[in-house]
Formats: sequence, structure tokens, C-alpha cells
Amino acid sequence: MRRAFLTLLVAGAVSVCVVSQDVPAGFGAASFARIGVDARPLAMGGAGVAINTGMPIPYYNPARLAAAGPLAAGGMYSEPYGQDLGVSFQSLSALGRFEMQTGSSTGIGVALTWIQMKIDDIPVWDEDSPGEVSLFTATSSLLLGSAALSMGSDVAVGVTVKAYRERILEGQGSGIGFDIGALAAFEVVGIPLSLGVNAMDLGSTNVRWQGTTGEPDNFVPWVNKVWLSAGLFEGIALLAVDFDWAVGRPAREQKIHLGIEINPIGPLFLRAGWSGDLEGSDSKLSAGLGVEFFDSFRLDYAYVPPRAVFGTGHFISLHVSLPPSEDWLGQR
Repeated sequence: MRRAFLTLLVAGAVSVCVVSQDVPAGFGAASFARIGVDARPLAMGGAGVAINTGMPIPYYNPARLAAAGPLAAGGMYSEPYGQDLGVSFQSLSALGRFEMQTGSSTGIGVALTWIQMKIDDIPVWDEDSPGEVSLFTATSSLLLGSAALSMGSDVAVGVTVKAYRERILEGQGSGIGFDIGALAAFEVVGIPLSLGVNAMDLGSTNVRWQGTTGEPDNFVPWVNKVWLSAGLFEGIALLAVDFDWAVGRPAREQKIHLGIEINPIGPLFLRAGWSGDLEGSDSKLSAGLGVEFFDSFRLDYAYVPPRAVFGTGHFISLHVSLPPSEDWLGQR
């Protein structure tokens, strides 16, 4: 009974954007993706655009692909609301960078990323047969294709094409979105800095539903992520701050993310972060750690306190990569 109640509670939050024809723009559409991707940036409060290695790059900032290693793959898994709900959140990504030399470009990076949230065993009661209960699965998925160019030694630009796909009972929603990112690297008093922006779902992505009452159009909000990161003490520490400007949305959707990563010894990385909104109604701390082996394997863990009264907030990620090429951004 408890499982059924909790499952219906989450499913209702997910499906409210489907059954209403008067949903405000951006409400609920593909909201699962704004949780963030990968345990490393999630442990750092969601400050992900500063991260250079592995799976987070295409989601947070495609321009970072221009400074990635030659080949990498990774995945994330979480049951963010605990096992009782049957909600899983996972992602897979493969990326690579090709060296090239032209008059204006020194390298190109490409990536393919899949993100999905799935809710299993949602009960449905048939009005004609009150004693019969059937189960269904709701899914929200996102496929990203990304590419980036390094323009000289300290500037990069990138673009991502995103395909949204959602399914609840007979209803199916789909939409195509675009991200455009740019970054620049420089030094101030010997400290390597990275500064840039990523316009996510540029102009707002329309997710159009079919097979539901009213067949509504929902919108993924247009979010501009602006960031600054700094590498300190010759790579021992990384500081990062992101600001999410959700165009046309209220103050509670304007997010700030702060994070720090410290590499005290060899393969061990310790992380902590904070995130909040401009309204002051939603703020939380996060923490995590990572272990790296042979410069090619990394296992990351993050704990993000759940927003609801139930849940676990545990995220685990695994990365496999070739030894990274020299990063002209001066950061990991």
C-alpha cells in the first residue's frame, strides 16, 4: 500500500503537465533533466559547466568537448526516491576528441549522450472493474548529440541537438531542442580560470503530446548557464560557480550552484557543494567523493538530499577513458 501511494504521488507530479491544457510554459516539461547528470558535478552542488572530463560535458556545456580527452565513456545510476517507488534515473555517454590543425581550429570533439528517468509499476484502477489493478511504466528520456571546436589556444564553441521523448499510458510527447555553448580560458595572477555560457533549450523547446486529452504543448524552459571556475594550488583544488538564468521564469527557478573539489592524495577526490534559488525557498548542501585508477578509471559518488520527505539522494557514476590529452584550459 505504501509503495502504491508513493508511486502515485510521484507519477501524479510527472503527469500533471500531460492532463492539463493550461500548464504555464516550461512547467513540468522534461523537468527530470534539471536534476543534473553525473555524480561528480552533483556532489559539487550542480556546478557542472566547469567539469572537463567524462560524461557530464555534453549536458552541462558542449564547448568543453573541445578540450576533452581523446576517448571516454561513462554512465550514471540512481534511485533518487528510494527503492519503494521504483523510480530510476540513469545516463550513458560516449565522447571523443580529434586533433586537427587549420587556420582557425585546433581540435574537434563529439559526443552522444542518453538520459532517462523511468517509473515502474504505477497502479491503475479500472472504473468498470473496481477490483482489478493494472500496472504501467512512465518514461522520460533525452538523447543528445554534441560537437565542439577549439578556436585557437584558449577559446571553444559547441552545440548540442536534443531529442526529448516522454511516455505516460497512451500519451507520447516529443520535441527537439538546441544548446549553444562557448568558453574562454585565461590566467589571473597565475590562477587558471574558465569563463563561459551555455544557452540550454534555446528559445524554449516545445514538447508536443499526442494520445492525451487536449494533446497539449509543453515547453522546456530556456536556461542560460553562466559559469566561472578556478584551479588552485597546482590542481589540488577546483572551485566552481554556476548561475542558471531561466528566461521568463520566476525567482524560484533562477538557480545558483557552488562547488569545490579537493585532491588531497593521489587517487582520492573530495567534493562538496551548495545550490539554491533567488527566492530563498530551495537551498541544499551536497557532498561526495571520487576514486581514480591509472588515469583511466574513475568511480564517483554523490549524496544530494532529496527535496521530498522520502528518498535517498544517492548517485553513482563510472568513467572509463584513455589518458587525457593536455587540457589547454588548465583544469581537470
